[in-house]
Amino acid sequence: MVIPVCEASVHVVPIDYLTIQSAIDVAVAGDTILVNPGQYVENVEIIGKDSLAILADFASGQVAIY
Repeated sequence: MVIPVCEASVHVVPIDYLTIQSAIDVAVAGDTILVNPGQYVENVEIIGKDSLAILADFASGQVAIY
């Protein structure tokens, strides 16, 4: 019997993805989306995405999501 191993990924905005939504779109359950300082003007939809962590990196600057 083979048990699949799933590893969670960290998707960094805007380094790996330019928008929060594009990071959400590729994320799967257990992944983390880290939003670096900046201003993000977008509407995000997380419907159908279970167990995602979306974190803002406030320690290194300001994050504004409009």
